[in-house]
Amino acid sequence: MQLENTIVLSKATEIEHAHFRAGISAWMGSLSLMLLFPILNTAIYSNSPYFGVSMLLTETAGKYGSLIIIALTAWLYGIRLESKKEQVKSFVLSFLFLLLFLGVFALINEKLTKPLVGKMRPSHFYIFNQTNWPDESIDFYERSSEQRSLILGNLIANNAKKFAGIDPYLLQHWVEESGLSFPSGHSFNAWMLATLLSFSMLRLRSTTWLHKWYFVPFIWSSLVGISRIALGVHTLIDVAAGSLIGLLIASLALYLDSTRKFIFRKRA
Repeated sequence: MQLENTIVLSKATEIEHAHFRAGISAWMGSLSLMLLFPILNTAIYSNSPYFGVSMLLTETAGKYGSLIIIALTAWLYGIRLESKKEQVKSFVLSFLFLLLFLGVFALINEKLTKPLVGKMRPSHFYIFNQTNWPDESIDFYERSSEQRSLILGNLIANNAKKFAGIDPYLLQHWVEESGLSFPSGHSFNAWMLATLLSFSMLRLRSTTWLHKWYFVPFIWSSLVGISRIALGVHTLIDVAAGSLIGLLIASLALYLDSTRKFIFRKRA
C-alpha cells in the first residue's frame, strides 16, 4: 500500500512539474512575441485583418466564454470516475468551486488591485486624446462605472467623424470597459482557466488522447492576451502581469492538497 501511494505521488509530482513548465514556457513565449512585434491598436479599425479574430478571442475570455471553459474543465476533472452519479456530483462541485474561485479573484482584481495601481486604459487615452478632453480625465475614475460609460459614449457620439474607421462593436466594447487597466482581467481569466483546463487534460493521460494536447489551452490564453493589446484595451504590461498572476494562482490551487481536493477527488 505504501509503495502504491509512493508511485501515485511520484506520478502526480511528474504531472505538476510538466504542467508548470508548459505554463511558464507559454507565458515567456507569448511575452517574447508581444515584445518583438508592436501590436497595440493594430486591430481597432474595421478594415484590419486582425479585427474579427481579435474580437472573437476576447469574447472567449469574457463572461460567457469563461463559463463554457469552466464547465469543460469541471467535466474533464470528473470523467474518470466510474459511475454517472459520481461524475455528475464531481462536475457540479467542481463547477461551483471553480466559478467561486474565479469570481473571488476577479473581484479582488477589479475592486482592490486596479484601484491601487490606478493605470488608465489605452482605449480611454485614445478617446480623450481624439476629443481633447484631458482635464476631465483626471477625475474620470472617481466616478461610477455607469457615469464613466456614459461619458465615453457621449464623447464618441459627439465626435463621430474621428471614430468613423473604428468598428462600432469595438467602440461599444470600449464604452463598456470603463474601468482601470492594470492588470488585465481578461488575461487573468484566460490564464487561470487555461492552467486549470490544461491540468485536467494532462491528468487523462491513461484514459484518452486529450493529454497529448494539454498545451493548447496555453496557446489560447496567449492569443487572448495578444487580442487585448491589439484591440487597444490593454498594454503589454497589463497583459503580462494579469496572465502571470492567473497562471501562478491557479497552479498554487492545483498543487496544494488543501485546495486541490475542492476541484477534483483524485490526486493523479
